Amino acid sequence: MRALVVGSSLIDIVCRFEDKIITKKNNLILNLGSKYNLDLIEFSVGGSALNIACDLANLNNEVSLISRIGKDIYGNYILETLRKYKVNPLIKIDKESTGFSVILLKNGEKIVLSSKGASENLEESDIDEEMIKKNDIIIATSCGKNSKKIYKKIFKLSKKYNKFFVFNPSISIIRRERNLLEIFNDGEIIILNEEEAKELTKKRNIDKAAKKLLKHFRRVIITLGKKGSIYFDYNNKIYQKAYKVKVVSTIGAGDSFTAGFIHYYFKTRNIVESLKFAAAYAAINVSNFGSIVEAKELEVLDFIKKFKT
Repeated sequence: MRALVVGSSLIDIVCRFEDKIITKKNNLILNLGSKYNLDLIEFSVGGSALNIACDLANLNNEVSLISRIGKDIYGNYILETLRKYKVNPLIKIDKESTGFSVILLKNGEKIVLSSKGASENLEESDIDEEMIKKNDIIIATSCGKNSKKIYKKIFKLSKKYNKFFVFNPSISIIRRERNLLEIFNDGEIIILNEEEAKELTKKRNIDKAAKKLLKHFRRVIITLGKKGSIYFDYNNKIYQKAYKVKVVSTIGAGDSFTAGFIHYYFKTRNIVESLKFAAAYAAINVSNFGSIVEAKELEVLDFIKKFKT
């Protein structure tokens, strides 16, 4: 499979707390003026587009990434990572510095503080029609301040060349752009989490949100974190449980799920088995530290078999 991924490439600064921070109703409470100790601080690559691209490449797909980075040591580190995973870097060097996310990690769960930097400056001109034409699948993630215009161009070209189009929007883009769904008509698939689905559709009920999304996409997947995921199409609703593993970090879990599903569905065209594969790929992600999964396809399939026995 040849895949083109469009969106953000960032540096993650991961901070894990050792102190007994107050948590209440899924909120992390930090007192102003206080000092907290960290038992880990680590720099790594991040950004949905970069994570998905590397995860797909790790599964032996031919992958290209359209993104922007700064002319700095952090941008160089991103390029080194792309070379490591054999991702074709269709990267433009921007006048702004490479973007960062500061990730606060407590008991495996995360809070993300993001400054997108150069990745915010993607433009329509960065989208090469020939690259759309030569790839099998096109994946659009968060594309910065020009997202809506970029999505329009990507989707139009995907339809023109009959490409498998996947939309994987972020909550920040959904909140920023009005009437985002009006761009899409008969898109192949949209993958997003529960918060994103509800915000995008203005529906509080998942089934109602999916019904609205199906007016624009043939298939809808809504991820539910540790509760699993739900797949919808015009005739089916399929629930996939999450695999129960010890959670080390949820960083990149949604991206791994997306990459896992795309990889296995494009290979097999089997929805049920692809949902299992995606859930397993995400489970392997959260049971290890880092945003990119290192497991190969056979290891993921072995993981699934072990959970059956």
